[in-house]
Amino acid sequence: MASLIGHFLGETETPEKPRMKLIIRAQIGDNSSYDFHTRIIVDGLLARGWQLCLVPYNQDAWTRVIPKKYDQLLSRQPQFDAPTLIIHPPKQFPDDPQRTVYSTMWETTRIPNNWIGNLNRCKALIIPTMANILSLSGQGVNVPMHKVPFGIDTETFTYQDFENRPYTVFGTSGITRHGWPRKGFDECVEAFIKAFPTGKEKVELHCKAYPKDPLPGFTDGRIIVDQGEWPKDKLRDWYASLDVYLCMSKGEGWGLMPHEAAAVGRPSILPNFFGFSEHMTPEISYPVDYDLVPATHYYEGQGVWADPDVDHAAQLMRHVHNNRDELAKKSKSASAHARRYTYARMVDGYVRVIESLFGEKYGY
Repeated sequence: MASLIGHFLGETETPEKPRMKLIIRAQIGDNSSYDFHTRIIVDGLLARGWQLCLVPYNQDAWTRVIPKKYDQLLSRQPQFDAPTLIIHPPKQFPDDPQRTVYSTMWETTRIPNNWIGNLNRCKALIIPTMANILSLSGQGVNVPMHKVPFGIDTETFTYQDFENRPYTVFGTSGITRHGWPRKGFDECVEAFIKAFPTGKEKVELHCKAYPKDPLPGFTDGRIIVDQGEWPKDKLRDWYASLDVYLCMSKGEGWGLMPHEAAAVGRPSILPNFFGFSEHMTPEISYPVDYDLVPATHYYEGQGVWADPDVDHAAQLMRHVHNNRDELAKKSKSASAHARRYTYARMVDGYVRVIESLFGEKYGY
């Protein structure tokens, strides 16, 4: 009756705005940074009322341990007509290029030349750092690139006070990649031993590991392996148990763990290269000197990466150990900086890009 009265009064009903539809293609359930951020984007878009279809690149996604809430989204083929968001390293060929936005990053200064065409076929790219944008542009990627930094769980990773203790705890990760060079785990151990060679200093190095990680045999009792599953609250408490996070990675697209550690109030000792360069500034971290050298192993022929100076890292570790007051001040600056990178800010960035490209065409 109300609508009928409104009709006679000259009023018109506003049609309900259609839900934005999106196909997301990604690697699901492999605990990679891409998998992690895919989940955040999916959760954020669902909370905004978007209709999603999640098409995994890995066909074993159905056997992976993933949240049950994603089961109804998983499909081997798109279930409706809509634009596509790819979240993956830049090696995938877009099936529907002019309706595809590609979210990607890389860890060295060049991607393989045969991947450039994949990106140039797309409507636009979403990239987390300016370093990656400049690198891709210099290689001939010429489609629009939108900078949208990744996010961290700022509700979980909150500032934690330092423990009052007479010794210094360093922490690192990457045991999974022991003997594989990019993550720099071996260099972290080497720097720790160089920094504190006598064995009498009141220091520890805690190494985060997963249950199936192959563990090196440490003879130094100050090097402690913290092995297990890592739900967010446990990971926050692990960061809080440290005084500083140690990362000797040769190259990162963004660098999730140093950002999480910073949010908890634990600055990082790291090479301020590539993905780290615009976020991990000297005001909130301890930059390690490095040389640029040709990338190796999986990344051979893909430009250069950092070769961190182990001696300088050892010097910085001794400095932190002897200057805890300075560390405490830097920790609060690090937390305030890192906590700007919220999940909501990241998802809002993706929404702006996708709606600006396809919203009007599809009537959203």
